[in-house]
Amino acid sequence: MHGNARLSGHGRRLIVERHLGGMPLAHIADQMGVSRQTASKWWRRFLEDPDGCWWEDRSSASSHPFTIPSHVEDRILELRAKRFGPWRIARLVGVSQSTVWRVLKAHGMNRLTYLDPPTGDIIRYERDTPGELVHIDTKKFGRIPDGGGRFVLGDAGYRTADRIRQRVGYVHVHAAVDDHTRIAYAAVFDDARADSCSEFLEDTITYMASFGIRITAVMTDNAKAYLGKTFTATRTDHAITHIRTRPYRPQTNGKAERFFSTLKREWSHAHPYTSEQARRQQLDTWLEEYNTQRHHWTIDAIPASRVNNQPE
Repeated sequence: MHGNARLSGHGRRLIVERHLGGMPLAHIADQMGVSRQTASKWWRRFLEDPDGCWWEDRSSASSHPFTIPSHVEDRILELRAKRFGPWRIARLVGVSQSTVWRVLKAHGMNRLTYLDPPTGDIIRYERDTPGELVHIDTKKFGRIPDGGGRFVLGDAGYRTADRIRQRVGYVHVHAAVDDHTRIAYAAVFDDARADSCSEFLEDTITYMASFGIRITAVMTDNAKAYLGKTFTATRTDHAITHIRTRPYRPQTNGKAERFFSTLKREWSHAHPYTSEQARRQQLDTWLEEYNTQRHHWTIDAIPASRVNNQPE
C-alpha cells in the first residue's frame, strides 16, 4: 500500500460495495473523504477485473515515461529524417507527442532547421583546425550585491526595501569559444561597449595563445560594438577575419549561446556567492576545469586534447 494513500484496501472495497448497493459515487466519495475521481478510479478497477485483487496498488515500472522500445525510437527518428512533424509522427507510431518530442530533443532533431533537407541528416559544422573560427558573444548576468543574493538570503531576505533601492544592476559576461576544440574563454565586464569588446578580443587572443592556438577568424552578431572602429582595429592588427551572423538568426552563433547556458549552470548559479567579487574569483578556476578536465559530450573529448593540426 502506498504510504500516501487515502484509502486502505478495505476502504476501496467499501466504495465498490456501496456503489453496487445503488449509492451514487459522488455521495460515496463525500462519505469516504476522497474525490469523485478517486472513487471512479476504484470502480473502474473493479469492473476491469472483478475476480482479481483490483484494490491493490499497481506497479508503475512497466509504464516508465522515459522508456520506449528501441524499434519505436528508431521509427521516430526515421520519420523525422523525412521532415515529419511531431503530431504526424505520434499518429503513425502510436505514442504521445510529448514522447516524440523527447526522443527528437535527445537526438538533436527537435528543430527542422537542424536537419539537411535533401538527406535528413543532422547539420553539424565544425572547422577543421583550432583557431580557424572563434565564436564571440556577450550576455548580461544579474550582479550579486554584497551580502549575497536570492540564493543566499532567500526571497524574504532579498526582496527588502533596502535591497530594492540598491539597484545592483547587471554585469556583462563576454565569452569566446573555439569552433574546433571547444576551448572557451570568458571574462566579466561592466558593459558591452566597443572598448570592452576590443579589450576582450585582446584577452582572448592571449588566452588562446596559451594553448598554442592562433585565431584567424571570429564570428559575432551585428552589434555596433563589433562593427565599430575600435574592434575592427584590434582584429585587423592581428590579421583576424570578421564573420557576422545573419540578422535574427542567433543560432548561427549557437556554440557561444550553448556555452552561456553551461556557464550559467556550472559557474554563475552553481554556488551561493556572497558577493559579485566572490563569483568572479571562481571564473578562472572553472574555465581551467572546463578546458582541461571536463569531458565535452559533443566532441566526445576534453577540449584541450583537440589542440592539434594548427593552420600555417
